[in-house]
Amino acid sequence: VPVACFIFAPDGIILEINLAAASLFVIRRNELIDRLFGSFVIGKDRPVFDAFLGRVFASHGKEFCEVVLEHLGDADAPCLVHIEAVADESGRVCWAVVEDITERKRLEEELELINQIYLSSSEAMAVIDANQLVITVNPAFTQITGYATDEVIGKNLSILRSGLHSKSFYRAKWLEINTTGHWQGEVLHRRKNGEVYAEWLTINTIHNEDGAIRRRIALFSDVSKIQEAQQQAQELLRQNRLLTKEMLRSLEMERHHISRELHDELGQWLTAIQAEATAIRASAVGHVLIGAHAISDSAIKMHEVIRRIVRRLRPSLLDSLGLE
Repeated sequence: VPVACFIFAPDGIILEINLAAASLFVIRRNELIDRLFGSFVIGKDRPVFDAFLGRVFASHGKEFCEVVLEHLGDADAPCLVHIEAVADESGRVCWAVVEDITERKRLEEELELINQIYLSSSEAMAVIDANQLVITVNPAFTQITGYATDEVIGKNLSILRSGLHSKSFYRAKWLEINTTGHWQGEVLHRRKNGEVYAEWLTINTIHNEDGAIRRRIALFSDVSKIQEAQQQAQELLRQNRLLTKEMLRSLEMERHHISRELHDELGQWLTAIQAEATAIRASAVGHVLIGAHAISDSAIKMHEVIRRIVRRLRPSLLDSLGLE
């Protein structure tokens, strides 16, 4: 890529440029001569450029800075440039090289963001080469497995195997990876301390332009605690159902017990009244005592009233329980 070259006066006036510089500004070369370079710099960066130019002419050594230029030509966005300059021995001019680093800076920021995600992710990540050997792992990998970075680099992730999966499981897994470049599923692995845990594993493949395997990316998370929580929830649900069933059974038994006692007590009461009324009536036989007949009639009426009360109670309280 041609380098954009400028010759500046101490005040920043453009004295000379090459064609690459004109292409950078998307302005005809003769229209840039004798213009102030700082006029193309956005407002907040002009003090930065002015200070940079002052250092160039004061030190006579190489200086550099990064500033943002206003929209150039048909460009939709400002342009970030890196400037390196050195003054000549006379101190009357300086030579400057200006490089558009907008795209490079964007890529650097994206890579930094990816790196931060890689380092701070709670999901374990491992980058593996075409020979299945580990190139790098993130901190979450160490946290989950217990293996430090230097303990796994250059090794196969088979060091995590628990021995609880069959050979056919691994054959099917790698057949899918080699066929589709992808695999996802639950695996039982073993930590460095020997503890077996369940993980949800995803493996993706990165290929070169010629289709050859470049890298494989393994991502996994520890799901053993989630499974434990699910099992505990299921056990609590089972116990709750048993407890509810037992409570309902106890309530039903209590209802039957109370109803039986009430039924027996009412029956005894009714029987006693009936016996008393019969005795009074029998003692009145052959006599014309009005008082005796009156007492007998009252007892009989009382007996009928109580029977009606019992009959009214029975449908709602006793008969519903199947009691006679």
